[in-house]
Amino acid sequence: AGIVDVSKLSSSRSGRYEFICDNAQLHGDQIHGYVDSIAAARETRIGSYRPEPSIPPLLADWLTYLRGEGENPVSGEDGLYAIRVSEASRESAEDSRWVNV
Repeated sequence: AGIVDVSKLSSSRSGRYEFICDNAQLHGDQIHGYVDSIAAARETRIGSYRPEPSIPPLLADWLTYLRGEGENPVSGEDGLYAIRVSEASRESAEDSRWVNV
């Protein structure tokens, strides 16, 4: 069981992501460039990065794939999992209950 929460900093960028599960939490901030894990009342920085645009490189990868010149940038498994998470989020919001993915 868990919660996925996304905060909007502006109308064009999502900034903070939180994945709250049974045993730990994963917090990320796209604008400030970090990912933290919280488990057993202890917060640990597990990643830092310089924020960079992500959509233009993804679109370039898709174009390469559609031209038959490269690999699909999103695997079938990753795409299906994203759909399952989205559907579970919708169900959870509609029914006010936990939905397992």
